[in-house]
Amino acid sequence: MMDEFDKTIPPQRSAGNDFDVDKTMPPQRPAGNDYLRQMETEEAQTMAPRRERKTDGRFAVGDLIMGRYKVLAELGQGGMGVVYKCFDETAGIEVALKALPPELSHNSLEMDDIKDNFQLVHNLHHPNIASSNTLEKNPENGNYYLIMECCEGEDLRRWIKRKHRDCSMTWEEFLSVIRQVANALDYAHAQKIIHRDIKPGNIMIMAAGTVKVLDFGLAAQIHTSMTRVSMAYHGTSGTGPYMAPEQWEGRVQDAKADQYALAVMTYEMLAGHLPFESADPAVLREAVLKSQAAPLENISSAAQNALKRAMSKEAADRFNSCSDFASALGGAKVGKAKKVSSGKSGGGAWKWIAAVIVLALLAGGAFGGWYFAGGTEAEAEARKAAEAEARAKAEETLRTGVVTLRVGVPLKMIKVEPGSFRMGSENGDDDEKPVHWVTLTKPYYLGETEVTQAQWRAVMGNNPSHFQGDSRPVEQVNWNDAMAFCRKL
Repeated sequence: MMDEFDKTIPPQRSAGNDFDVDKTMPPQRPAGNDYLRQMETEEAQTMAPRRERKTDGRFAVGDLIMGRYKVLAELGQGGMGVVYKCFDETAGIEVALKALPPELSHNSLEMDDIKDNFQLVHNLHHPNIASSNTLEKNPENGNYYLIMECCEGEDLRRWIKRKHRDCSMTWEEFLSVIRQVANALDYAHAQKIIHRDIKPGNIMIMAAGTVKVLDFGLAAQIHTSMTRVSMAYHGTSGTGPYMAPEQWEGRVQDAKADQYALAVMTYEMLAGHLPFESADPAVLREAVLKSQAAPLENISSAAQNALKRAMSKEAADRFNSCSDFASALGGAKVGKAKKVSSGKSGGGAWKWIAAVIVLALLAGGAFGGWYFAGGTEAEAEARKAAEAEARAKAEETLRTGVVTLRVGVPLKMIKVEPGSFRMGSENGDDDEKPVHWVTLTKPYYLGETEVTQAQWRAVMGNNPSHFQGDSRPVEQVNWNDAMAFCRKL
């Protein structure tokens, strides 16, 4: 420590019989133990900033970050930060550390959004998801670091290249990778969290064949924040060739966008190349929006159909879950995607919509969980106040079974008690089979009727129905209209 410390100090020989520990130290040293204490204090004050000396947030092997994380290697870098493999000298374990760009670390509004998003991904606990442990701020320079689980293995990019080079990929191990990624995504989707950047670089294959999905959710928020901070074009959240059409068009994304990216990655694993490739973003966007991927050779028709369906241009045409896609790849029969009619035929589909509306209300903002927060501090406070008011209204709904949309326009509900029932049909579509027992452990509320035109007008301010009448069901609306109603409600 002394040798390294003194490299920055020019030689200065002291006179006489001064305390002769180091002849390069300046004269007029304090005597005895006072001198040693001063040396320890000065070294502690001097070494930390020298260790973290890089103003651009970059580190070299051997650097000590925040006096705790010793850099072992650089794992990767990009516009959203640099990731290092580090040894946590306090915990005695290896970790992955992402150093956020300084311009983002020092923007308090953007960091507030990232912190909120971190709380979401921090609660993801699944064997196929790399955990995000802590988000730490260095008090000396204000830089932030994301401390993550260190996954030792081979990322899927290298895995694909190696397997195609050696012609060594088996169908079983291919399906194992897809199933594990699908399980991780479905688990996160059940928590109302989407990844938005599924690609081989974010998939790690461990030595035992276990798959880990990296950068879950937080990467997209960092990406969005960097765009706002720099006022530069970083593209929409995601990586071009893996982005679903709705991502390219800036439309609302949900779990089906992750499924599309998983299907593109699946195509790449099988073919050794992407379905759509171009260095020109405009050309790539046009291909994703309008072109069909070329069929692959040497795979079953079931696998071909599964790929085509999961890469559908419309999200509603894809599978109901990523696991359904993985099952279809393996040859299992998977039912049709559940759709809601446009309303032109009227009738029974709207009973499902009424249920969705009520469940969205009682979930206390579950639909909002698909999207990541942003905006000014005032907007953030307004959101919190609105959420608190929504929770209060939801609690009142649980007590009374009625939501008042406006004076004279109630939304009445029926309480459905917990219990068990048989679900399905042996004579129906594939997604209705087999008949099986389902148990509901908690009560819920169901709309007493279809959504009426008066209720729709009270929330949306319009009435698109052809057959007018306040007490009649609203029609001439599609699935996206219904989701907009749920969000506004």
